[in-house]
This record gives sequence, structure tokens and C-alpha cells, in this order.
Amino acid sequence: MTHTPPPAAAPARPKSKKWPWVLGAVAAIAVVAGVADGDEPAAQQDPAGAAQPAGGEAAPGPAAPESSTVVYTVSGTAKDASVTYTSYSAGSWSTNTENGVALPWTKTLEVDRGILSGGSLMVTTGMDGGEVTCGVQVDGAQAKTAKASGQFAGAHCSGF
Repeated sequence: MTHTPPPAAAPARPKSKKWPWVLGAVAAIAVVAGVADGDEPAAQQDPAGAAQPAGGEAAPGPAAPESSTVVYTVSGTAKDASVTYTSYSAGSWSTNTENGVALPWTKTLEVDRGILSGGSLMVTTGMDGGEVTCGVQVDGAQAKTAKASGQFAGAHCSGF
């Protein structure tokens, strides 16, 4: 009878150190608290009870988003063009498609300006082909133009 030793136990997994996580969490809380507190003077109450910034100046109200007038135009010889346009307004993006449009075609929109401003205009010729030109004007100034010709050709105006 031979005696086999029992299999060796798997080595114990070393315990992970928790202090770096605790220290990181404390540091993050301190940074957020410092940003939230800032070095701004405390608000004062006016006689009517409304909060006033230190120095007695009236607090500015929320500014209405600035807007621009965008004019999308499509011209050319295509008989069965499709037009897709996007814009950002009232806090959201919208995309619209119109198929089989008669050229020339124009759409005027009021859009928000800012970090999410802009939009795009895409025109595609159909099976009959032809030529198309897309154009975008922003507040009266020409911003983008593009041309395409042929069957199922596309012109794209974006980045304005």
C-alpha cells in the first residue's frame, strides 16, 4: 500500500489593500466640496426676502438661449431628390426627411446657438439621376455648399 500525500491547498489570495480606495474617496469628496463652496461671497437677503449676491447687485436671471436663422436650400436638375436635414432647437435634435421633392427647395429654421449648435443637410438624387446642389446660410451668411451628380448621388452640407 502506497501512501499519496493529499493535494496541496491553493495559495491564499492576498488581501487587497483598502486604504488607497478610502484615501481616493476622501480626496474626491474634498475636491467636490471645495468646488461647491468656492471663494464666492455669501448671498445676502434683500428686504423683500430675495437672495442678493454680496455687493447688492441683482442676481442675473437665466439667459434665454441665443438663436440663429438657418436656411437650407437645394437646387438642381434632379426630378426625384430626397432631402434629409437635422437641427438643434429647444434642447433637442430633430431629423426630417422629405422624399420626391421638387427643386428648388428651401427650408428656414430658427436653431439654438452654442455647444450643440449646427445641423446637417443631405440631398440624394434618385433613380433618374441629375445634378443637385445643397447650401446652408446661417444668419444671412453662406456657411456651406456641396454638389453631386449622377444616379443616387449625394451632396452633404454639415459642420456649420
